Amino acid sequence: MCSIVFFFMIMSFETIISSALGLLFISIVALAWWLWRMQKNLRLFFSGKDAKSLEDVFVLLRKEMMEARRTLQDLDARIREAREQLRTSVQNVGIVRFNPFRDAGGDQSFCIALLDEGKNGVVISSLYSRDGVRVYGKPISAGKSTYQLSSEEEEAIKKAVKES
Repeated sequence: MCSIVFFFMIMSFETIISSALGLLFISIVALAWWLWRMQKNLRLFFSGKDAKSLEDVFVLLRKEMMEARRTLQDLDARIREAREQLRTSVQNVGIVRFNPFRDAGGDQSFCIALLDEGKNGVVISSLYSRDGVRVYGKPISAGKSTYQLSSEEEEAIKKAVKES
């Protein structure tokens, strides 16, 4: 009976050892797989970079971020400059065609108002007749002119202001 107990003790000791070795082998395989995945991710992370370490990657990323910030500031300044130039450019246009002479042809005469953001600009009138064409220009400041405006010119200015 003693030999049977000893046999089971030896058997169970061998079973424990083999189980522990099997568990250790499985752990080593799992760690090797985890290490392989980690190396693959690191290679992917460092790919395309001149860096050799994580610190070098952060230095490169900081440089790229600073360059992007400078570019953004430059673009912001250019946008502000463009907005300032746009304020004085023609933004509002109104045109009226009319016939100043009832006995002459169709509506070949016109008035066109060209105004900026502040309603400053010019109104140009072209009067067509059988004898020729006459063109007149009048300055506009804040939607008004120091010169007397015809009803067609006023209508062109109103159209320009409404369309803005």
